[in-house]
Order: sequence, then structure tokens, then C-alpha cells
Amino acid sequence: MSKLTNDKKRFLAERYYINEGKSGKWIAEYLEVTEATVSRWKKGRPGEKEWDTRKAEHLSAPHKIKELVLKAMLEVAEGEKPSIDTNALSQMAASLQKIDKQIGVQIIISVIMELDKFVATEAPEYALLYAKIHQKFIHMKASQS
Repeated sequence: MSKLTNDKKRFLAERYYINEGKSGKWIAEYLEVTEATVSRWKKGRPGEKEWDTRKAEHLSAPHKIKELVLKAMLEVAEGEKPSIDTNALSQMAASLQKIDKQIGVQIIISVIMELDKFVATEAPEYALLYAKIHQKFIHMKASQS
């Protein structure tokens, strides 16, 4: 591993940590760097999220949750006890989905408000009509979340 540049080692370390769940110690030994170096890398570069934050986001991504549930289903099918609490996982996934919908409505409201301001300056004769239609649309989207 010593033939790799520091940037390539950092890239690999990031992948091993975030995507594969390897420990800092394992990464340091495997890439032949110090644990202090891995610890420094984990803090992220300026403007980047820390690796722990990105790892949590990765683990809570829908595809990863599906992967965990499928693994638990296979365990049950083989007569084993599932390695995860699928009920808790399901509840957490539902909570995330609800939050995403709420955020979606907030974004819709923000965009429509900007659009209404734009219409008011570009075509004031339509502004009131569009604002009323937009208000109905916002209420409909809010009732769906």
C-alpha cells in the first residue's frame, strides 16, 4: 500500500469507513498510515461533512435499509432469529419518510411564493388568480403529508 499517494489512501480510507464500516485502526493498518492520520481524515476537509455524518447518512439510505430488511428476511426464512429489530427499523424508516414529505411541502411553499412574486412583477393581471390556485395546491400537498 505504500506505493499509493496520500490522496488515494485517503480516498480508500473514506470508502472503507463509510461504505464498509471498517474501523480507523483497521484502515490505518491496512493502508500503512497512523491512526492519527485516519482520525484527521475523518474530520473532513473544509466544506465537507465529517465521515461519521456521511456514514450515518449512508446507513439510513433507503437502499441500505432494504438490504438490511432482506438480510433479516433470509435469516427468518432459514429458521434463525433476525440480526436486527425489523419493527424498530420500519418505524424509523417511516419517520424519515414523514420528515422528507414535510420538507418537500416546505420547499414547494418556498418555490411557489417566489413564483407568485415573479408573476406579480411580470404579469400583475394574473397574480391574484395564480396565488389563489397556488394556495389550493399548497393545502392539497399539506394534507397529503
